Amino acid sequence: MQLQSACAGTYRRLTSSSAPQRGVLLALTGCLIPNAERYEISSCTTYFSIVQAFVRCRSLGALRSLQHAIGLQTHRARDILDWLISKRAKRGTMALRIRQETPKDYRAVENITRQAFWNLNEPGCIEHYLVHRLRSHPDCIPELDLVLEKDGVLVGSIMYTRSRLENGHGAVKNILTFGPVSMHPQHQRQGLGSMLIQESLARAQALGFPMVVIFGNPSNYAGLGFKSCSRYGICLEGGIFPTAMLVKELAPGALEALGNETWVYHESDAFAIDPQEAADFDAMFDPMEKKELPCQEVFYILSHSTIR
Repeated sequence: MQLQSACAGTYRRLTSSSAPQRGVLLALTGCLIPNAERYEISSCTTYFSIVQAFVRCRSLGALRSLQHAIGLQTHRARDILDWLISKRAKRGTMALRIRQETPKDYRAVENITRQAFWNLNEPGCIEHYLVHRLRSHPDCIPELDLVLEKDGVLVGSIMYTRSRLENGHGAVKNILTFGPVSMHPQHQRQGLGSMLIQESLARAQALGFPMVVIFGNPSNYAGLGFKSCSRYGICLEGGIFPTAMLVKELAPGALEALGNETWVYHESDAFAIDPQEAADFDAMFDPMEKKELPCQEVFYILSHSTIR
Protein backbone atom coordinates (compact mmCIF):
# COMPACT_ATOMS: atom_id res chain seq x y z
CA MET A 1 0.00 0.00 0.00
CA GLN A 2 2.86 2.36 0.80
CA LEU A 3 4.43 1.75 -2.61
CA GLN A 4 1.10 2.15 -4.39
CA SER A 5 0.59 5.50 -2.67
CA ALA A 6 4.10 6.56 -3.62
CA CYS A 7 3.48 5.69 -7.26
CA ALA A 8 0.22 7.62 -7.33
CA GLY A 9 1.75 10.61 -5.60
CA THR A 10 4.70 10.66 -7.92
CA TYR A 11 2.48 10.50 -10.98
CA ARG A 12 0.45 13.48 -9.78
CA ARG A 13 3.59 15.54 -9.22
CA LEU A 14 5.11 14.54 -12.55
CA THR A 15 1.99 15.43 -14.52
CA SER A 16 2.09 18.91 -13.02
CA SER A 17 5.59 19.45 -14.43
CA SER A 18 6.24 21.72 -17.37
CA ALA A 19 5.34 20.21 -20.74
CA PRO A 20 8.92 19.85 -22.10
CA GLN A 21 10.06 17.91 -19.03
CA ARG A 22 6.93 15.87 -18.50
CA GLY A 23 7.71 13.15 -21.02
CA VAL A 24 11.28 12.68 -19.79
CA LEU A 25 10.15 12.50 -16.17
CA LEU A 26 7.43 9.96 -16.90
CA ALA A 27 9.77 7.78 -18.96
CA LEU A 28 12.39 7.72 -16.23
CA THR A 29 9.79 7.09 -13.56
CA GLY A 30 8.67 4.11 -15.62
CA CYS A 31 12.07 2.58 -14.81
CA LEU A 32 11.98 3.43 -11.12
CA ILE A 33 8.45 2.63 -9.97
CA PRO A 34 8.21 -1.04 -11.10
CA ASN A 35 11.49 -1.77 -9.31
CA ALA A 36 10.74 0.13 -6.13
CA GLU A 37 11.27 -2.79 -3.76
CA ARG A 38 14.49 -3.83 -5.46
CA TYR A 39 15.92 -0.33 -5.17
CA GLU A 40 14.51 0.20 -1.66
CA ILE A 41 12.61 3.28 -2.78
CA SER A 42 9.58 3.64 -0.56
CA SER A 43 8.29 7.20 -0.63
CA CYS A 44 6.91 9.68 -3.09
CA THR A 45 9.57 12.21 -2.12
CA THR A 46 12.34 9.73 -2.84
CA TYR A 47 10.87 8.87 -6.24
CA PHE A 48 10.52 12.46 -7.30
CA SER A 49 13.93 13.44 -6.02
CA ILE A 50 15.65 10.67 -7.95
CA VAL A 51 13.81 11.41 -11.18
CA GLN A 52 14.55 15.12 -10.90
CA ALA A 53 18.18 14.29 -10.20
CA PHE A 54 18.33 12.36 -13.47
CA VAL A 55 16.91 15.29 -15.39
CA ARG A 56 19.31 17.78 -13.78
CA CYS A 57 22.40 15.77 -14.70
CA ARG A 58 24.26 17.52 -17.51
CA SER A 59 26.75 14.86 -18.59
CA LEU A 60 26.86 11.16 -19.32
CA GLY A 61 29.36 10.70 -16.51
CA ALA A 62 27.04 12.34 -14.01
CA LEU A 63 24.16 10.19 -15.13
CA ARG A 64 26.22 7.01 -14.92
CA SER A 65 27.37 7.94 -11.41
CA LEU A 66 23.80 8.52 -10.29
CA GLN A 67 22.69 5.33 -12.01
CA HIS A 68 25.36 3.33 -10.19
CA ALA A 69 24.60 4.99 -6.88
CA ILE A 70 20.96 3.84 -6.83
CA GLY A 71 21.55 0.51 -8.55
CA LEU A 72 19.72 1.10 -11.81
CA GLN A 73 21.52 -1.45 -13.91
CA THR A 74 18.60 -2.58 -16.09
CA HIS A 75 18.78 -2.37 -19.88
CA ARG A 76 15.68 -0.22 -19.85
CA ALA A 77 17.23 2.36 -17.55
CA ARG A 78 20.43 2.49 -19.59
CA ASP A 79 18.51 2.89 -22.84
CA ILE A 80 16.54 5.83 -21.48
CA LEU A 81 19.65 7.46 -20.07
CA ASP A 82 21.46 7.15 -23.38
CA TRP A 83 18.45 8.58 -25.17
CA LEU A 84 18.20 11.50 -22.74
CA ILE A 85 21.86 12.38 -23.12
CA SER A 86 21.88 12.06 -26.92
CA LYS A 87 18.84 14.29 -27.28
CA ARG A 88 20.25 16.89 -24.91
CA ALA A 89 23.48 16.98 -26.86
CA LYS A 90 21.61 17.61 -30.10
CA ARG A 91 18.88 20.03 -29.18
CA GLY A 92 18.09 20.17 -25.49
CA THR A 93 15.03 18.66 -23.86
CA MET A 94 12.52 17.54 -26.49
CA ALA A 95 8.88 18.59 -26.56
CA LEU A 96 6.51 15.66 -26.06
CA ARG A 97 2.74 15.87 -26.27
CA ILE A 98 -0.02 13.30 -25.85
CA ARG A 99 -3.41 14.21 -27.27
CA GLN A 100 -6.52 12.68 -28.81
CA GLU A 101 -6.32 11.50 -32.39
CA THR A 102 -8.05 13.68 -34.99
CA PRO A 103 -9.11 12.81 -38.57
CA LYS A 104 -6.03 14.53 -39.98
CA ASP A 105 -3.90 12.00 -38.06
CA TYR A 106 -5.56 8.90 -39.51
CA ARG A 107 -3.18 8.12 -42.36
CA ALA A 108 -0.09 8.93 -40.31
CA VAL A 109 -1.24 6.63 -37.49
CA GLU A 110 -1.97 3.84 -39.95
CA ASN A 111 1.48 4.22 -41.49
CA ILE A 112 3.20 4.22 -38.10
CA THR A 113 1.23 1.16 -37.03
CA ARG A 114 2.10 -0.63 -40.26
CA GLN A 115 5.81 0.10 -39.89
CA ALA A 116 5.81 -0.86 -36.21
CA PHE A 117 4.17 -4.26 -36.77
CA TRP A 118 5.43 -5.18 -40.24
CA ASN A 119 6.94 -8.70 -40.14
CA LEU A 120 6.87 -8.61 -36.34
CA ASN A 121 4.22 -11.24 -35.57
CA GLU A 122 3.77 -12.63 -39.07
CA PRO A 123 4.94 -11.82 -42.60
CA GLY A 124 3.39 -8.42 -43.22
CA CYS A 125 0.76 -7.29 -40.69
CA ILE A 126 -2.93 -6.45 -40.22
CA GLU A 127 -2.71 -4.05 -37.28
CA HIS A 128 -2.99 -0.92 -39.45
CA TYR A 129 -6.28 -2.25 -40.79
CA LEU A 130 -7.39 -2.96 -37.23
CA VAL A 131 -6.71 0.69 -36.34
CA HIS A 132 -8.80 1.77 -39.34
CA ARG A 133 -11.61 -0.58 -38.30
CA LEU A 134 -11.66 0.34 -34.62
CA ARG A 135 -12.23 4.05 -35.17
CA SER A 136 -15.77 3.57 -36.47
CA HIS A 137 -16.74 0.81 -34.05
CA PRO A 138 -19.05 1.68 -31.12
CA ASP A 139 -16.73 -0.09 -28.66
CA CYS A 140 -13.86 2.29 -29.44
CA ILE A 141 -13.41 5.01 -26.81
CA PRO A 142 -12.51 8.35 -28.46
CA GLU A 143 -11.17 9.85 -25.23
CA LEU A 144 -8.59 7.05 -25.16
CA ASP A 145 -7.72 7.11 -28.85
CA LEU A 146 -4.41 8.89 -28.31
CA VAL A 147 -1.33 9.91 -30.25
CA LEU A 148 2.14 10.93 -29.12
CA GLU A 149 3.94 13.85 -30.76
CA LYS A 150 7.66 14.41 -30.45
CA ASP A 151 8.84 17.87 -31.43
CA GLY A 152 5.58 18.32 -33.32
CA VAL A 153 5.88 15.06 -35.29
CA LEU A 154 3.49 12.17 -34.67
CA VAL A 155 5.51 9.10 -33.60
CA GLY A 156 3.14 6.81 -31.67
CA SER A 157 -0.46 5.89 -30.91
CA ILE A 158 -2.68 3.78 -28.66
CA MET A 159 -6.37 2.83 -28.85
CA TYR A 160 -8.79 1.46 -26.24
CA THR A 161 -11.98 -0.54 -26.69
CA ARG A 162 -14.69 -1.70 -24.33
CA SER A 163 -14.67 -5.34 -23.28
CA ARG A 164 -16.30 -7.32 -20.50
CA LEU A 165 -15.91 -10.09 -17.92
CA GLU A 166 -18.74 -12.51 -17.21
CA ASN A 167 -18.99 -15.18 -14.51
CA GLY A 168 -21.02 -18.37 -14.37
CA HIS A 169 -23.95 -16.62 -12.69
CA GLY A 170 -24.40 -14.09 -15.49
CA ALA A 171 -22.78 -11.18 -13.64
CA VAL A 172 -20.99 -8.79 -16.00
CA LYS A 173 -18.19 -6.32 -15.38
CA ASN A 174 -17.47 -3.74 -18.07
CA ILE A 175 -13.74 -3.24 -18.52
CA LEU A 176 -11.18 -2.10 -21.11
CA THR A 177 -8.55 -3.45 -23.42
CA PHE A 178 -5.96 -1.52 -25.39
CA GLY A 179 -4.22 -2.18 -28.66
CA PRO A 180 -2.72 -1.74 -31.03
CA VAL A 181 -0.12 0.38 -29.28
CA SER A 182 2.41 1.50 -31.86
CA MET A 183 5.67 3.42 -31.91
CA HIS A 184 7.55 4.30 -35.07
CA PRO A 185 10.62 2.01 -35.32
CA GLN A 186 12.99 5.00 -35.20
CA HIS A 187 11.55 6.02 -31.83
CA GLN A 188 11.35 2.67 -30.08
CA ARG A 189 13.40 1.73 -26.99
CA GLN A 190 13.37 5.32 -25.77
CA GLY A 191 10.74 5.03 -23.04
CA LEU A 192 8.13 6.75 -25.20
CA GLY A 193 5.86 3.73 -25.47
CA SER A 194 5.83 3.30 -21.71
CA MET A 195 5.08 6.97 -21.28
CA LEU A 196 2.15 6.76 -23.69
CA ILE A 197 0.74 3.70 -21.94
CA GLN A 198 1.10 5.25 -18.47
CA GLU A 199 -0.66 8.43 -19.56
CA SER A 200 -3.47 6.50 -21.24
CA LEU A 201 -3.98 4.33 -18.14
CA ALA A 202 -4.25 7.45 -16.00
CA ARG A 203 -6.91 8.82 -18.33
CA ALA A 204 -8.77 5.50 -18.31
CA GLN A 205 -8.73 5.54 -14.53
CA ALA A 206 -10.10 9.08 -14.50
CA LEU A 207 -12.98 7.91 -16.71
CA GLY A 208 -13.93 5.39 -14.03
CA PHE A 209 -12.95 2.09 -15.64
CA PRO A 210 -12.05 -0.60 -13.06
CA MET A 211 -9.36 -2.55 -14.93
CA VAL A 212 -7.77 -3.24 -18.28
CA VAL A 213 -7.08 -6.67 -19.81
CA ILE A 214 -4.62 -7.01 -22.68
CA PHE A 215 -2.71 -9.61 -24.67
CA GLY A 216 1.02 -8.93 -24.74
CA ASN A 217 4.48 -10.13 -23.89
CA PRO A 218 4.67 -10.24 -20.07
CA SER A 219 8.28 -9.04 -20.16
CA ASN A 220 7.08 -5.80 -21.77
CA TYR A 221 4.18 -5.15 -19.40
CA ALA A 222 5.04 -6.57 -15.98
CA GLY A 223 7.13 -3.47 -15.31
CA LEU A 224 4.04 -1.34 -15.89
CA GLY A 225 2.08 -3.18 -13.22
CA PHE A 226 0.33 -5.81 -15.33
CA LYS A 227 -0.17 -9.27 -13.84
CA SER A 228 -1.21 -12.65 -15.15
CA CYS A 229 -4.98 -12.99 -15.49
CA SER A 230 -4.66 -16.51 -14.09
CA ARG A 231 -4.01 -15.01 -10.64
CA TYR A 232 -7.53 -13.58 -10.59
CA GLY A 233 -9.55 -16.27 -12.36
CA ILE A 234 -9.82 -14.31 -15.62
CA CYS A 235 -9.82 -16.70 -18.59
CA LEU A 236 -11.11 -17.37 -22.08
CA GLU A 237 -14.03 -19.63 -22.93
CA GLY A 238 -13.32 -23.19 -21.86
CA GLY A 239 -11.26 -22.17 -18.83
CA ILE A 240 -8.16 -21.35 -20.90
CA PHE A 241 -5.57 -19.07 -19.27
CA PRO A 242 -3.26 -17.72 -22.00
CA THR A 243 0.25 -16.81 -20.90
CA ALA A 244 -0.03 -13.51 -22.73
CA MET A 245 -3.35 -12.43 -21.15
CA LEU A 246 -2.58 -9.77 -18.56
CA VAL A 247 -4.61 -7.49 -16.29
CA LYS A 248 -3.99 -4.20 -14.52
CA GLU A 249 -6.21 -2.80 -11.81
CA LEU A 250 -7.30 0.81 -12.28
CA ALA A 251 -9.83 1.17 -9.45
CA PRO A 252 -8.51 0.13 -6.02
CA GLY A 253 -10.05 -3.16 -4.95
CA ALA A 254 -11.41 -4.03 -8.40
CA LEU A 255 -9.43 -7.26 -8.69
CA GLU A 256 -10.12 -8.28 -5.12
CA ALA A 257 -13.83 -7.78 -5.82
CA LEU A 258 -13.69 -10.58 -8.39
CA GLY A 259 -13.51 -12.99 -5.47
CA ASN A 260 -12.71 -16.64 -6.05
CA GLU A 261 -14.96 -17.01 -9.07
CA THR A 262 -13.95 -17.64 -12.67
CA TRP A 263 -14.54 -14.75 -15.05
CA VAL A 264 -14.58 -15.22 -18.82
CA TYR A 265 -13.09 -12.43 -20.89
CA HIS A 266 -14.98 -11.24 -23.98
CA GLU A 267 -13.30 -8.82 -26.35
CA SER A 268 -15.09 -6.54 -28.78
CA ASP A 269 -16.17 -8.03 -32.10
CA ALA A 270 -14.17 -5.19 -33.66
CA PHE A 271 -11.19 -7.55 -33.46
CA ALA A 272 -12.86 -10.11 -35.77
CA ILE A 273 -10.94 -9.21 -38.91
CA ASP A 274 -11.56 -10.57 -42.38
CA PRO A 275 -8.12 -11.44 -43.86
CA GLN A 276 -9.18 -10.44 -47.38
CA GLU A 277 -10.45 -7.06 -46.21
CA ALA A 278 -7.14 -6.52 -44.42
CA ALA A 279 -5.21 -7.46 -47.56
CA ASP A 280 -7.31 -5.11 -49.70
CA PHE A 281 -6.68 -2.29 -47.24
CA ASP A 282 -2.93 -2.96 -47.19
CA ALA A 283 -2.85 -2.72 -50.99
CA MET A 284 -3.60 1.00 -50.59
CA PHE A 285 -0.15 1.57 -49.03
CA ASP A 286 3.33 1.59 -50.52
CA PRO A 287 4.65 -1.94 -51.05
CA MET A 288 6.78 -3.48 -48.29
CA GLU A 289 8.55 -6.82 -48.44
CA LYS A 290 7.04 -9.63 -46.41
CA LYS A 291 9.61 -11.79 -44.62
CA GLU A 292 9.68 -14.78 -42.32
CA LEU A 293 11.67 -13.84 -39.22
CA PRO A 294 12.58 -15.61 -35.93
CA CYS A 295 10.51 -13.11 -33.93
CA GLN A 296 7.40 -14.53 -35.55
CA GLU A 297 8.11 -17.94 -34.07
CA VAL A 298 8.55 -16.36 -30.65
CA PHE A 299 5.16 -14.70 -31.07
CA TYR A 300 3.58 -18.00 -32.11
CA ILE A 301 4.94 -19.81 -29.08
CA LEU A 302 3.89 -17.08 -26.67
CA SER A 303 0.43 -16.60 -28.19
CA HIS A 304 -0.31 -20.33 -28.09
CA SER A 305 1.01 -21.08 -24.60
CA THR A 306 -1.21 -21.34 -21.53
CA ILE A 307 -0.92 -21.43 -17.76
CA ARG A 308 -2.26 -24.43 -15.88
